[in-house]
Amino acid sequence: MTKKVPEIKPLLRDNVTIEDAVTLCCEGEKFYHGVTESVASFSMRKLFEEMAEDYVSIQRQVHCSASQIGSIRPKAASTKSAVNTYYSGMLVQLNNLSDSDKVQVVLRYEQNQLQWLKKAVKSTDVINLKRILSDVAAHLQNLIDQLRTMQANRKMC
Repeated sequence: MTKKVPEIKPLLRDNVTIEDAVTLCCEGEKFYHGVTESVASFSMRKLFEEMAEDYVSIQRQVHCSASQIGSIRPKAASTKSAVNTYYSGMLVQLNNLSDSDKVQVVLRYEQNQLQWLKKAVKSTDVINLKRILSDVAAHLQNLIDQLRTMQANRKMC
């Protein structure tokens, strides 16, 4: 006879984590739509537009998946948290920078976000939440890889 493994109930920190993940996606989308207009390079503009669209898509996935977990109820991305000011802080730093310097700043910020997501994945015991956060981390890693490629290509020119 197999023993049924009890489902671990999400803790309050898990609710905060998923709200922060939803906020991260919402703020990321706003940021990349905003910064798109400030870059001269067509390829950077195209990448930033794609990043904004990707954040919209991943936000929908996170919100939908989190709702299915049960006691986690993601809120709209209006909660006050460090995530809310994260992208606005980056936007301030991008003023008057060259496109290549903008890539460096964005890359540094996104690497920090990726580290936060990896820690969040490790901190939860809820398997579905781990999966959701891992999906967001994979998305962010893809964006970072694209930024690194763009940065390397600019150094070669």
